[in-house]
Amino acid sequence: MFFVLSKVIFALIAPSNLCVILMAGGFVLQRFRHWQRTGRRLMVGGFVLLLFFGFSPFGRWLSIPLEDRFASVALPDRGQVTHIIFLGGFEQAAIAEARGEMAMNAAGERLTQSLLLARQYPEAKVVFTGGYGRLVGTPVDAARSVSDYLAATGIARDRILAEGRSRNTFENALFVSDEIEKAGASCPCGF
Repeated sequence: MFFVLSKVIFALIAPSNLCVILMAGGFVLQRFRHWQRTGRRLMVGGFVLLLFFGFSPFGRWLSIPLEDRFASVALPDRGQVTHIIFLGGFEQAAIAEARGEMAMNAAGERLTQSLLLARQYPEAKVVFTGGYGRLVGTPVDAARSVSDYLAATGIARDRILAEGRSRNTFENALFVSDEIEKAGASCPCGF
């Protein structure tokens, strides 16, 4: 239930969706004689906000402080890293499955940075956590396609752990600790 509620709430408050909701609400209100002016204002306001935040640099300027909120940290020494854990959400598993190759979205740096870390820490396990996080559609096994990709890049199969049940970040944390403990190690996650 929490998963469904989190997806619905995010869909309602996502800025682009909020603009569309304003425009749709305005369209409906415009049908009523006493609410026509308010309806037009909502339609125009939603459209202007969508243009302003979606097509001007202002939306990007607002997101930069959120993205740069935490400074980069120095990487630990080689012997101190036992697991490299990275989250899903970058993979487009249905496309990857259909084409037989990895397909990524704008969050692809999750994979590329994990590959760099895997080379820098060759004794560390590489742990992927990510399942099917959509409300509708046929679930696709992202864990398998990401594991296959990691192996194709030269990471030994015995270093790869993949968890594919999680549907959001909260479940990522819960389920990845289970997978690491099943593999015989204590989880560095703190759970």
